[in-house]
Amino acid sequence: MILVTGADNRLGYEVCRRLSAKGQKVRAWVPRATPPKRIERLHAAGVELFPAELHNPAALVAACRDMEAVISTDAAMLPIDPGETFDRECARSLRDFTHILGGLQFICVTVPRRFRTKSVLVEEREEYQGCRHANQTILYANFFMETWLSPGFGFDYPNAKAELLGDGAQRSAMVSYKDVSEVAIRCLGRDGGKVELALDGPEDLSQLDVVHLFETALGRTFAVTHVSADALQAEYDKAADPVTRARAALKIEYARGCPADGHLSRKRIPLELTSLRNYVSTLTYAAPANSA
Repeated sequence: MILVTGADNRLGYEVCRRLSAKGQKVRAWVPRATPPKRIERLHAAGVELFPAELHNPAALVAACRDMEAVISTDAAMLPIDPGETFDRECARSLRDFTHILGGLQFICVTVPRRFRTKSVLVEEREEYQGCRHANQTILYANFFMETWLSPGFGFDYPNAKAELLGDGAQRSAMVSYKDVSEVAIRCLGRDGGKVELALDGPEDLSQLDVVHLFETALGRTFAVTHVSADALQAEYDKAADPVTRARAALKIEYARGCPADGHLSRKRIPLELTSLRNYVSTLTYAAPANSA
């Protein structure tokens, strides 16, 4: 049995779905306030749900019963809907408890080492790095292309509009969350000790490069606007809660760029990663009104 936390987010759900499809028994910890639609899709994937607060000792024991490993995705993605919270205490309790159990493998997906703008995600990464867990794998995942190249983050490719953060010239090695989920699963069964892997996409591209790639693939010229570094900093400074601040911090890091981390090799997990060109080829979009 594998326990997955953050199963209500996109990455966590994909980990659950893939594990279940491989015939692996999966238990997903989900907050009690998880929307019904997300609960339904986990049920449909054959996942056993554990709706509880993991900082409750009795709940921790029950959640980890018959567990071989834990895959934690909480620190890789923000809550999806406004008003949701990031439960750091819950994540910490589970990590510490699995360490006490000894041999239980703990795999965590978190933000890249390069990120330095303070937020709950960076703080959680630092806790993972400082933890003396007997069997821990830390996966540093770059920006998810499915998230950042979407209308919700200003990249409105169906309407050929792109809001770029900063000057748009800094490069990042964007990665698919589907590839990240597969790497996390392939790490299962590793023996003790601490391992750190950088999960970067196969190419470093700037936001301007990405716009050109989409324009070429879709045969349309994009209307491009920019959000200045000062405006991004102001958004961060006025953030009223940890989740809003973390989202603003990620925007600052996206403007700065996040090229591949050459110091941490992913070669021990052979997998052909999705390129942005391949990703664009899978998209559907609204054709212009005057098209044939």
